Amino acid sequence: MARKRTKKKTKKKKNKGLSPEGEAALRDLRARQRSWVALPLADWREEEDLVVIAAPRFKGPLGKGLIEVLRRDQTYNLKLDEFGSFVWRLIDGERTLGEITDATIEHIDAEEETALHRLLMFLRALQNMGAVKVVIFENPEGDNK
Repeated sequence: MARKRTKKKTKKKKNKGLSPEGEAALRDLRARQRSWVALPLADWREEEDLVVIAAPRFKGPLGKGLIEVLRRDQTYNLKLDEFGSFVWRLIDGERTLGEITDATIEHIDAEEETALHRLLMFLRALQNMGAVKVVIFENPEGDNK
């Protein structure tokens, strides 16, 4: 007897939660961010209530040398959007990423996971361009755990 082939219906998973591994990673990230501090490395100014960063064109010596030979400006202006401007103003080398995340959650009225993801992506982009440096302080309160 021939089997009747039926198409398997796949349900689209509405996964609002994370996997157990994802939850563990998020908990670890939440704990770590309380000891991470972002240091601003670029000059900036305000323009129409938005932040404009003077971002470095190159980080390496080869690029910097090329810029000098071509007599170009070492920086370019990067105009941030409203979210980026809000976060940039909080980056002062004293606030932890946890504190910035808390402020971001309130500012964009989002869940912690969404706000944290958006913040980390923004900081990674700033760090890649040389505008900020993220420093990790182990045991900021002097705990010896």
